[in-house]
Formats: sequence, structure tokens, C-alpha cells
Amino acid sequence: MLSSLTRSVFPAVQRSMAPLAARGLRSFSSLVFTKDHEWIAPTESDEHVATIGVTDFAQDEIGELV
Repeated sequence: MLSSLTRSVFPAVQRSMAPLAARGLRSFSSLVFTKDHEWIAPTESDEHVATIGVTDFAQDEIGELV
């Protein structure tokens, strides 16, 4: 799931987050959410690096992975 997410989301995220990363914002407003309950947050130190995660809702829906 994550590899297909990476391929499909990163080009759009790079474009949408470029102004945020350039300003070095690190707040809730700098998070980008997908319709599938993943989020992407730019890092403060490198505009080409981001942290990817899933929302609490998605974690509850997925359950425990073995």
C-alpha cells in the first residue's frame, strides 16, 4: 500500500508543499492529508524530505498488523 501511495502522492505533494517547505513551517497547517487517511509533513531541515504517516482513524481501522 505504501509504495503505491508513494508513487501516486509524492508528485502532487511535492508541488503542493514546496511553498511550505521553503518557509520552514512546522505546524499542523503544514500537514497534507490524502483521502485514504495518510498524512505527509515536510521536515524543517530539508525541503526534499518528508515524514509520512497514517491517521488514528486509519490505524484503528487497520488493526494490528502481524
